[in-house]
Amino acid sequence: MRDMIENLLRQRLDVLSKTTGLPVVFGGATRRGKAGEHLLITQLLGNRTRSLHGVSVSVGRGLGGTAIMRGVPCLVNDYTSSRAITHDYDRHVAPERLTSVFAVPIRVHGTVGGVVYGAVRADMSIGDVALRHANVVASKLGKDIEGLLGRDRPVGWRPAEVAADSTPKLRAALDELTMIIRSTDDPVLRARLERVCRQLGDRDPGRTASSSIRLAPRELDALRLAAVGASNAEIAHELGLSPQTIKAYLRAAMRKLNVHNRTAAVHTARESGLL
Repeated sequence: MRDMIENLLRQRLDVLSKTTGLPVVFGGATRRGKAGEHLLITQLLGNRTRSLHGVSVSVGRGLGGTAIMRGVPCLVNDYTSSRAITHDYDRHVAPERLTSVFAVPIRVHGTVGGVVYGAVRADMSIGDVALRHANVVASKLGKDIEGLLGRDRPVGWRPAEVAADSTPKLRAALDELTMIIRSTDDPVLRARLERVCRQLGDRDPGRTASSSIRLAPRELDALRLAAVGASNAEIAHELGLSPQTIKAYLRAAMRKLNVHNRTAAVHTARESGLL
């Protein structure tokens, strides 16, 4: 999967730059090493130096590591002074003179397989429109990887979520793992455990076993895109569904979350650990 992501990302960086209007875009795939899971930046476009090439980003560290840990897009509009991230990689960013930067996770079958970044050098902010376009590019890339992986699946293969739901012992183990995740204060350990939880059961570890809120996968997909400002038509295009179906998914999500509009639904879903 790592090679697939890097190959497709190499092809999509130009699209990412054109759709977002950003001069600098880069990214890479996640991989496992002796020190644990990390992101390796291998693909760059618009860079002036080699300072970012080959940088290994640990889960929970820096902007990219935070995006992996949370599983959602992250944006800082004043990189050097931001307190929202750790600054482990400042010496790599400094030669490029980047100011505003975002990192968007590439999700493949519920796990983060890579990250795409976008940045500017000028004294300006990256707007919601650029972030929304980046999220669409990353989401499409993830779906394409899922399609490629699907070609190699053996006959009779079932998604992890089906296997987990049909195995009581595994479901109980995932519930216990979820409780451990919720109780740990170590962000790096939490991120690693969350990845294990998603890989074993394709469940969102932000949800506790006792939570009464359960959103369907498509409801979550629609909310994730709504969270970065996508319209119903844009969400429909991205997910390959009709706008009417998207409206139905969002209405169902709002009903389950006991809210009356999409903004409140996104907020409540985040507060509940669903996004």
